[in-house]
Amino acid sequence: MGFLSKLFSKSSEKFMARGDELLADQRFFEARGQYEDGLQFHLSKGGEDSDSIAAAFASKIAESNTALAGLNINEAEFAIGRGATEKAIEHLELALTQTADRALRLKAEKLLSDLEEEIGDNQGAGDEPAH
Repeated sequence: MGFLSKLFSKSSEKFMARGDELLADQRFFEARGQYEDGLQFHLSKGGEDSDSIAAAFASKIAESNTALAGLNINEAEFAIGRGATEKAIEHLELALTQTADRALRLKAEKLLSDLEEEIGDNQGAGDEPAH
């Protein structure tokens, strides 16, 4: 029975290890979930928000979010190429909420600005001048 209880017992280390496996497999959303669950588990067992284990989980959550933001920017670029402007805007806005990475944020902001400018130009070109 000791083997089974050890096999199924939870620990912060197991959440971290599983998250790391998922991150390595580029399963960023699932990895983030493992890290978030691990952080909650750690805090529920008396850990502090400011301790090194919580900081490690927070760092991994941020890393997962940055990877997700990169994917959303790639999806936005693909949508732009297909002419799916609204979908591109959704992906870019989501990317902006997912990361604090300066380079990714600047890229998303630039693409979003370009799209909004293009939309404004297209709307302006379709308007008839008032007589």
